[in-house]
Amino acid sequence: MAGMDHAGWERYRGSSPLQRADCGGEGSSRWSWPAQGSAMAELGGYGLQGLDRLRRPDAFVRAAEVMASLPERDRYERGELLVPGLLLKSSGRLQEYYAPHNEIASSRAKVLIAGLTPGWRQMEISLRTMRRALLDGRDAPGACLMAKREARFAGSMRRDLLAMLERLGLPGKLAEWEAAESAAREPAGKHSPASDGLAGSPAGLDGHEAADGMKEQNSAAQAHLHFSAGEPFALLDHRLVHTTSVLPCPVFMDGANYSGHRPPLRRSPLLAEIMIGHMGTELSSMHKPLIIPLGRAVEEALRLLAADGWLSEAQVLWGFPHPSGANGSRHSQFEAALPGMLERMRDFKPDFAYQSPAMGAERSLLNLEEL
Repeated sequence: MAGMDHAGWERYRGSSPLQRADCGGEGSSRWSWPAQGSAMAELGGYGLQGLDRLRRPDAFVRAAEVMASLPERDRYERGELLVPGLLLKSSGRLQEYYAPHNEIASSRAKVLIAGLTPGWRQMEISLRTMRRALLDGRDAPGACLMAKREARFAGSMRRDLLAMLERLGLPGKLAEWEAAESAAREPAGKHSPASDGLAGSPAGLDGHEAADGMKEQNSAAQAHLHFSAGEPFALLDHRLVHTTSVLPCPVFMDGANYSGHRPPLRRSPLLAEIMIGHMGTELSSMHKPLIIPLGRAVEEALRLLAADGWLSEAQVLWGFPHPSGANGSRHSQFEAALPGMLERMRDFKPDFAYQSPAMGAERSLLNLEEL
């Protein structure tokens, strides 16, 4: 959701040990650690710039305070991070804690890969990476980006996810869609090398028809979009791809990773509220993206959103399995769903003429491409 208003910032300033310094210029607010008498000073007195570009700036500042109070470690323990300073919401046996890596949004993405919620491992990596990024001089949005790149789908799950996306043919599709985008934006009558393969084609081809006519000529361009499991960021960092979780911050049930089943998301008012608020913001910043849900629990959330009119079921690659090693049936599930997913991929036509109004209105949404 959007950042706090002016009054909210003033209330928070009065209660926070952080001190706000005016660095001049719009959006240049800077939060500096006290020089003495606080654990914040142990981090070298770095400042927090760009807070107005985050979705949850107040939660980010509290997380920075918590991480500043801890010594540097290769890995933090649950007792160090599952603490009140990082707790966002709780209801009965459910707790939501903060992690910064889903602060990032994209208005340009045409593919949305959605997990359920970050687990403990992703939370720990995200906060540890944020701490190191701030120490290295990154501003708040930059620290969130670094946390996102390191934490999302961390471990063997990322390797299996990339292998499935490769099997699905996503790298080649991204090349086709980039060609369609380029053709759609080319001024009428203007010649470009990319359109050489279309000589003699009927006038009036749209971007997708143009891309179909350029597939053979684009074989070299597609080669650089072949990603392997050894390249953990390349495909997920593609400008037409956005990754998120339907529950953007880590959710735990009795201290264990929330699996989506106990309780079902639809039966928890807390989780349903979080999911609709976050995914409503995500979907409002994009225009009818192709959605890849990681597992049945995410599919259940998307069906709730479809029933409320947030998306069309035709946008979703139903049947894509959760890529975690804990899902022993993931490979057979993927193969069973593959024909239907390939058909939806073939039918999907991204709209490159659409410009999201959300990015102009919501300063809290941060584009990956801006960093």
